[in-house]
Amino acid sequence: MSKALAFPPSTPASYQPKIGPYAIDPRSVIIEVRDLKTSIRLDIKEAAGQNGAHLTYQGRNLARWTIEFRGGHGLCDAGTAGPLRFTVEDSYAMLCRLAEVAYRASGSVLVDGETMKRVAKPIPVSHPLLALAQINAMLVEEISWPERQDDLSYVMTWSCIQYAPPPPKQEVSYPLEGDVLNAAPQGTFEDKYGLAPASLTSPQLPKPPSKGTVKP
Repeated sequence: MSKALAFPPSTPASYQPKIGPYAIDPRSVIIEVRDLKTSIRLDIKEAAGQNGAHLTYQGRNLARWTIEFRGGHGLCDAGTAGPLRFTVEDSYAMLCRLAEVAYRASGSVLVDGETMKRVAKPIPVSHPLLALAQINAMLVEEISWPERQDDLSYVMTWSCIQYAPPPPKQEVSYPLEGDVLNAAPQGTFEDKYGLAPASLTSPQLPKPPSKGTVKP
């Protein structure tokens, strides 16, 4: 079972959350996970009678939450009075780097021959609260870029959803060319795909009746 950790931690070295390739020092940027919601899907069957109703568990829905990033908040090194380890400019630069990670992941371009298509890539994430919900990857649905606050800090918020890859595709065995039983068209060896002619082992459906007039 994962260990629950207080966050922000009492000492920065005790735990640093990770977003993509970056480990975030809480003295530079504080990360708060808000409105984390997990739910399940139930199929509820209503029926007459005292024992007629029942339900079927259909699995978990994808979790959703909001991440708030706050930089330039003025925390001192090791929580003591002293010079700041990170400047406001350092914290703002880190927020911009994180925003760039989310932006690039939301619309990466893949080249498949001559086809260009845009896909979203999951972002690895490590945070104590998300770890309790067994979440280690996410997609960012909406990015609010860094904005300056009245206290001269900068705040950025993301709307996130848990990443779940699609199930692997099942291998499909295609019928041989000309297999009428499987509704494949007739063809020859000269076809551009080099497919085989009609299968000799599968039964062939009867030919449709002729359209010509048949006299009794």
